[in-house]
Amino acid sequence: MRITINQQCKTPYFRQITNQLKNMIVKGEIPEGTLLPSERVMAELCHVHRNTVIKAYHELKADGLVTSSQGKGYRTACRQDPALFNPEPLNWNCLIREKLQDMDTTYDLLFSRSCMENKISFAGGLIAPDVYSDDVLESLQQMLEQQKNTEPWPADLYHYIHHQGTEELRTQLAMFYKGKGINVSARQIQVVSDVNQAIAFLGEMLLAREDSVLVEEPMSPDLYRTLQLKDVKVIPVPTDGEGIVTESVEGLIQKHRPKLIFVNSSYHDPSGVITPLERRQKLLSLSYRYGLPIVEIDSLSELYLDEQQVPSYAALDRGQSVIYLYSFSMTFTPGVRVACVVAPRPVIENMGKIVAMRLICFDTLSQMLLYHCLKNGIYQRKLEQMRSDYRKKRDLMYELLQPLFDMGAKCELPRGGVYLWLRLPDDTVRVEALRRCAEKKGVMFVPGFLFFPFGTGGEQYIRLNYSFPSEEQIRQGIPLLIDAVHEAEEES
Repeated sequence: MRITINQQCKTPYFRQITNQLKNMIVKGEIPEGTLLPSERVMAELCHVHRNTVIKAYHELKADGLVTSSQGKGYRTACRQDPALFNPEPLNWNCLIREKLQDMDTTYDLLFSRSCMENKISFAGGLIAPDVYSDDVLESLQQMLEQQKNTEPWPADLYHYIHHQGTEELRTQLAMFYKGKGINVSARQIQVVSDVNQAIAFLGEMLLAREDSVLVEEPMSPDLYRTLQLKDVKVIPVPTDGEGIVTESVEGLIQKHRPKLIFVNSSYHDPSGVITPLERRQKLLSLSYRYGLPIVEIDSLSELYLDEQQVPSYAALDRGQSVIYLYSFSMTFTPGVRVACVVAPRPVIENMGKIVAMRLICFDTLSQMLLYHCLKNGIYQRKLEQMRSDYRKKRDLMYELLQPLFDMGAKCELPRGGVYLWLRLPDDTVRVEALRRCAEKKGVMFVPGFLFFPFGTGGEQYIRLNYSFPSEEQIRQGIPLLIDAVHEAEEES
């Protein structure tokens, strides 16, 4: 510490020392508990008499800034609240929203455990891990080599990009969507990381607290919880073997005046149902009549296994009433998260404001990789491979389940997608008992009741995924599942 005595100043020397030390202690320049120079040493440093230093130190003691003890000298005082050293733990449970704390996490736990090596998982909605294999590495190597001297990509992969997504990718996506019958320009596409993120942004933009939305039931737990956190009223719309029951929709619109209706249009999760053209047209007619936007969620339309996909709501829309959420999560390489919002310009422009505020932009590398795979036809070729592989897996799983069908279980063979929606024999097997027995055997599935958040059904259903497990795992796992059914039946 440096104390300067101004001999020309009328302020007494002891007061000059006091004021300078006080200022340094208060500012924290001298930490609390610091041993100050002895009276003799400080007198030598300041070129004053020792009694002057003693008087200065006594002034600081009177102000509570310094303490002293016999034989230990002077120290700056420790003035912190004792609670600082022995605080009561903060009760975070009182601060975090109860709605979030009470949220069921069974679906998340099943999904996170679906990749465990010692389990045969029919639980996760995941792409087969070996579909892209070396193609991604080769694509990255080619892409990075070309990128050194080629526009349009920035020379530095770590540069920020436009919050809407790179124009090159959006242009490529517009061409891809036109092949699906959706007439869209690059300016009508917003790139996001996944569909749940897009739904959260839409909620922020279009929904207020206590607004109502219509959602097909059964429904994805992720969709329900995302809407639940927005404090909106989720109104279930019944479905049957042909998707959404449009005859129920108009009455619900008149009663609840919803702001949006969400539809899972292609090989519905979990039922695997695809809504026929007539019902899609009916729902669009209601949308136009009541000014009700349709939010169409699509991650499986490319995985048609028996016949070509029915046109999407977005392809049929002539009134700019559809917001189309397209996810690559089930058709592109695992770990690369890319989804898109295709919508009228006002929606995209205002969602862009939210993206710019929340995220600034999305990562460049994922967009470059998807652009490269779309442009070079890799994505399209992989789709053909997936359709061929998944058709075999679906048929294999369905065939192996025959003993359960003989017991009274039911399951419609889906025309596409990645799920079987299996109804267990009536009143003979409890799903919770089955899940315990199956996990003991190393087999996992998703209980159907998780897709009915209002407790209105699903107790006798389970969802089985056939895209992620190998054919060998299906051959091993389904017989184990059937054994678990027999064990659970005995428990019931």
